[in-house]
This record gives sequence, structure tokens and C-alpha cells, in this order.
Amino acid sequence: MAYTKTAWENDNPQTPVNAANLNKIEQGVEDAHTLAEQGGLSWRTISVDPAAPIAAAARDAIFVAFDGTSDVTMFATPDSHSVLRVCAAGFGFDTNPCTFNRNGKKIMGLDEDFIFDAANGSIEFAFSGDTFGWVIVSKSV
Repeated sequence: MAYTKTAWENDNPQTPVNAANLNKIEQGVEDAHTLAEQGGLSWRTISVDPAAPIAAAARDAIFVAFDGTSDVTMFATPDSHSVLRVCAAGFGFDTNPCTFNRNGKKIMGLDEDFIFDAANGSIEFAFSGDTFGWVIVSKSV
């Protein structure tokens, strides 16, 4: 649920204190607690056969720790809280590019896989919905 801030004003009929508005506030607090309890990104190091694609999971953060071309398969059923971060560990993606397989969802609004080839870089995607799919929210090189 997207958050829309309300500018509350005393004695303004546009911002009445009523059960409906208080329930919206309660729902927002509950949603914030649910996200906090689920935790942030879960980091893991992958150092397996580079020929085998890495299957990403919701709120995944991956250190890619092998020297070879790597493929990351985006998960097929992301939600609006889905985030994926990948970081090179000990080598650069410039000589060993990382291909992000879109797995049926768009990446940056395109129906194409995404190749990341920045030296010693990291990249973070967030799922924005089916229109644009996975979007880059952070990239370092």
C-alpha cells in the first residue's frame, strides 16, 4: 500500500478525525511493523559453478564470489516489497559480466534480460509493478 501523507488541520472538514481515518492510520502502523519484522535484505555468498544460474529470492542480497560469467534469475512472483542486490566479491563484472534473467517480468520497462558489466560494482533492483517491472534503484561502479 503506497503512503500518502495527510496534512491534518484543526476544525477543517477535509481532515476530520473519524473512524475511517483512524483505521487508515492503524493500517499504516501495522504495515510498517510487518515490514520491520520481516527484516531487511538477507545477504548470502554464492561461490558455485558459474554455469548454474543463481535463483534469486525476495529481499535477496548476493555476493557473487566466483571468477566467471554469472547469471542471476529474477524470481517469478515478485511483490511491491521485492528487492534484489548483487555485489561482486573479489573480482569485477567488467571482465565477468552478470546477466539478470528477467524470468517473465520486465527490467527497466523492457522485455529483455539485463547485463551488468561494471568493474567491482554492485546493483540493486526493486520491483515496481508489471508496467516497468524491475527498476534499478542503486548502482555503484
